[in-house]
Amino acid sequence: MIIKSKHISCYGCKLNKNNYCYWFDRPKVIPRDVINKGCKHREAKVDSMDTTEIVAHIINTFNGEIIQ
Repeated sequence: MIIKSKHISCYGCKLNKNNYCYWFDRPKVIPRDVINKGCKHREAKVDSMDTTEIVAHIINTFNGEIIQ
């Protein structure tokens, strides 16, 4: 079963390293009010994954984000 990530926080973004955003020329600290909602430049660490029905159910139930 393949499941897609539904959430778009900075936590699931390839550009987030130690709470610094590397999208800019010089990395910038991600503000607390942004880190949970993400931004339009987000590049997902994992867009989708092959998983079991129970894991897919948990992710769907809690509207989760797939992070590896």
